[in-house]
Amino acid sequence: MESSLFRSLTLKMTESETSQVESLIQKIEQHREWAESLSPQEWHAGLQRLSPYRLRSSGTLKRGSREGWIAANTYVAEKVAAEQLPREQDILQINAMMRQQTEASIRAVDVFIGPHKACAPEELPKFLSYYYENMLPLDKHSHPLVAAALSRYWLVSLHPFEDANGRTSVMIADWLLLSRGYLPLSFERKLDAVIGSIDGSRVSATPGQAILKTLRSIFHSYQVVLDKALAQ
Repeated sequence: MESSLFRSLTLKMTESETSQVESLIQKIEQHREWAESLSPQEWHAGLQRLSPYRLRSSGTLKRGSREGWIAANTYVAEKVAAEQLPREQDILQINAMMRQQTEASIRAVDVFIGPHKACAPEELPKFLSYYYENMLPLDKHSHPLVAAALSRYWLVSLHPFEDANGRTSVMIADWLLLSRGYLPLSFERKLDAVIGSIDGSRVSATPGQAILKTLRSIFHSYQVVLDKALAQ
């Protein structure tokens, strides 16, 4: 598969990005160990503090339309408890839940990421096939945190649905994280959740930058849950 979009999505990390990624992973792993020492009461209080920061990934959620978000979170929690990992049908189901519809399908019309047109509908099947085979599986990546970051980056970049692409990509990343015992993503500002590429132009991130941005969002979750809990 050869296109400018594919080249953008598969661009290798620079040495500097690789070094930063390794450093952030070490910090997250350290904070995860510290989190294991929290009492049940501290852990519960930390998760309560975390909830508003998770909602900042979407303006729709902030405006109060949270039923779909809650349903999707419940769906993912049940799948994680059953030790199941996301598949193609799960992504469709989560998108349908986010939009409070009975079912979802891959779009057949153009959509835009800001002012830029996203992946053309006729190109989506081959990109999604590559995504399901090479980006979504955890065992295709060097670390679960990297897997979650790239899965999110690819899905939101392709924008395969007419709506709720960002929320769906965050939820799939959260699923991968939770399945390996990590906290989900959270965001200090809505801008922190912006991530993606388009054909022939960069919106906000190369793959390396996308991984770093996602890792910072995971680290932020630990700061909210752990640091404030320890300060009490």
